[in-house]
Amino acid sequence: QQHSNNKLLMMTKKSVSVENLLACLEEEVDDSAASSASFTVSSSSSSSNKHSPVIAKISRIHNIPYTHGGYFASAPYMLHDPQWIYILRQLMPDVYVEVARRVHLGDAKLIHWAENNPVVAAYGTIMSCCCCTCKDDSSGMNDDDNKMDVSGAVALEWDVFLDPILASRLTTALDVQSTMISKGHETTQLRHVNNLIQTRALHLVANMLIAHGNATQLILEQIPYPHIVKSMNFTRVKHARKTLGGGIEVSRWLAIYAAALKMGWKSSSNSNVKHNSAASTPLQSPDNSSSSSDDDDDCSVDEDSPEHLISKLNQAEHIPLRTSIAAVKKLMNKELTVLLDIKSRHVDKRVWALVISTLQKLGISIEGIGSFFASDIRGISDMIASQGHRPCREVIFFHSIGDLQFACHMRQVCDGDTVFFNSGSLFQCDFPTDRLYEYKERYNLRIGLYTQEFAVDPVSIQHIVEHVNAHADLYDLGLSWGGVNGITVRSIQPGRFTSTDGYWNQRYLGKYWRDDIEVGDEWQSSTCDVVYGTFQ
Repeated sequence: QQHSNNKLLMMTKKSVSVENLLACLEEEVDDSAASSASFTVSSSSSSSNKHSPVIAKISRIHNIPYTHGGYFASAPYMLHDPQWIYILRQLMPDVYVEVARRVHLGDAKLIHWAENNPVVAAYGTIMSCCCCTCKDDSSGMNDDDNKMDVSGAVALEWDVFLDPILASRLTTALDVQSTMISKGHETTQLRHVNNLIQTRALHLVANMLIAHGNATQLILEQIPYPHIVKSMNFTRVKHARKTLGGGIEVSRWLAIYAAALKMGWKSSSNSNVKHNSAASTPLQSPDNSSSSSDDDDDCSVDEDSPEHLISKLNQAEHIPLRTSIAAVKKLMNKELTVLLDIKSRHVDKRVWALVISTLQKLGISIEGIGSFFASDIRGISDMIASQGHRPCREVIFFHSIGDLQFACHMRQVCDGDTVFFNSGSLFQCDFPTDRLYEYKERYNLRIGLYTQEFAVDPVSIQHIVEHVNAHADLYDLGLSWGGVNGITVRSIQPGRFTSTDGYWNQRYLGKYWRDDIEVGDEWQSSTCDVVYGTFQ
């Protein structure tokens, strides 16, 4: 095990390509286990080896529109990398403690807990960059200017909640602006209101939470009134543990992401990043590793060192949003691209348009804004364009292919819409490819798929990837994958009462595909219909 750890450490100092990751991790599996068809994790008396991710190769996805969950499916690999364990421990010690105490529960739980985690997102970004450059025998570093090559990085998915009180205040200011314009008030007064709107929009964005929320919080979000319920729910999301769907303010998320990128990229490009003995050992219980933290205080640091970044993060209660965005942009040498999956409901569309335009002005590129409710996002792109900013894609999410079929017949889908549905639902209807082509042509749809990475086994995801790659003209938006392209973990396997097709609990919310109805027919109730889902 110590020999394996040393090889991992050397790997992080040289290159973090997928090939190196595969070679290093697969050495921990003996020949008999590797050739077994049961895809089980190798057992060992060492607790660190017992819970290391045993990987399985899958076909590479030709088109990844965005990273589902912010690369959260790469968490098992990251937690096997000593350098990144050190980075997680320094930047997010609370998450490190929680994960260390629960690491024995398996890779599926680790993936679920890593959703929207900025350190995991930084690890996935670097792995994706090196994955795209490994064919050219490069580590992803530009030798001329020593800057990060992020040509292989795709858009990150952000699940976002808005503060309902701040959103309500912004809505009030927008109403006043509309009234003044309609009544032809003086330009000076209108200019004052416009400045107030911009100030409130910036305040709202700075306090926006990146979080998925738990099932209860998502259900409460469906209640339109009163605002006290929305405010209480937002507070609960904000203060919930980050491994249980809790939120982190966007400014702090970006600051941690920038620090993790800097520390992780330095380690992958032979820099002299200092780390203590905990960095050379796998993840372990905090009770056994707390004594190794005393050596950190003896290091002298400069302003550009990782230790200085950590110190600033720990000392700052509120991190300026512009500072965080500028740090990310400087490291990546380009704007960060994100797709917003909105979790806050019953928010004025004008507010969302201002949120997107504010983020664009600050230096974040918005790939799209998505929701499971088309009415919540319909027309936002036009509002953004009317403000003189680049419009973004409006993305409608569905739990199943049957939900998409239902929405088409109920006229909830319009010509040219962008839609995504869970690929696991295809297993329930024997992949109706020809029929789906008919709906795509009739409504001029742009179709993409996603899956729940913590609930899909290697055989299922391999079948999905082959299907998507073979029908690129049908799934023109490809498959959003939240892990490292080309590999997955083997430990996720079906049980006696569980399925691992990637559909997860959405199978209880989505509708079944119907073969007894033609495109253009009126929807008639069927006994196989399932109540339309209200949350992911």
